[in-house]
This record gives sequence, C-alpha cells and structure tokens, in this order.
Amino acid sequence: MAGNNITEKSPNFCFADVDVLPKGMLSAIEGYQKMPLVTFEEAVKPLMKIVPEIEQNVFIVKQNCQELEDGLTIDESAAIMLYTYEWTPHEDSLYAKLNRALRSEQRQNLIPWFLHLRLILTALHRLPSMHLSIFRGAKENLWTKYPQGKTFI
Repeated sequence: MAGNNITEKSPNFCFADVDVLPKGMLSAIEGYQKMPLVTFEEAVKPLMKIVPEIEQNVFIVKQNCQELEDGLTIDESAAIMLYTYEWTPHEDSLYAKLNRALRSEQRQNLIPWFLHLRLILTALHRLPSMHLSIFRGAKENLWTKYPQGKTFI
C-alpha cells in the first residue's frame, strides 16, 4: 500500500480513544456513496478548513506512496496512509477529526468528508480479505464498560 518509511514524523500515540465511543446506535451515513471517485488531492480539498496542516501532510504522504501489488492506485493508498498518519497535536490528525465526526450524532458534520470517505472506503474494499485476530490497546480498565454476555454494536 505505502512505500518508503516516513521519517518526518513518527507515530507515538496509541489509538486508545475507546472512552469516546457513542453510547448508542447512530443513524447510517448516507450520501457519500453517490459522490464521484476523485483524486486524493480533490478528496481532501473540503477538509482544508477542518484539518490543520493537511496540505503539508497530503504532500508528504503522496511522495511516500508507490504502486504496489495490492492493486490499489497511488491515490487510494495515500488516502489510507493519511488516515493512519499521526501529527502533532494528535487532536489535529485526520484520524482524530474524522473519527470525531463519525461518532457525532450530527450526521451533517460528515458532508465535508464525503469525497474522502468515498475514496478511502473504495480503497479498503479493494484490499484483499484477510482473516486475522486484531488486538487494540487501551490505557484503562474496560471491564466495567463492556460486561461479559452483553451484546455491543
């Protein structure tokens, strides 16, 4: 998916934000599916006023992407890489801003994200399916929030 190692910034923040998950079921995200599939640069244009330093990080990510055998385009790889790319402060990262919007009950806040969502979800859908166990770290004891036997959505 992504090529060379990015040395300009090193990710050091554990994605341990389980404490800010929505308390209940949110309405479906509708509208992004109807958006055209555009270039990576076009997809992030609506985010320039929302995500600080996005232009600089788009450039860095795009320079570090190359076509690989996973079948993704450079734009698709760059969209995934930008989502996982950490910058300081963490709250300004695309990951943090997008996840905050996705977890909000105010679904209209997602409209500026639609082009990027269309690109990144298209890319993720095109990746080969894998069956793996994934573990996630958390800095707090979550046993009380997620009791055994209860179903969580």
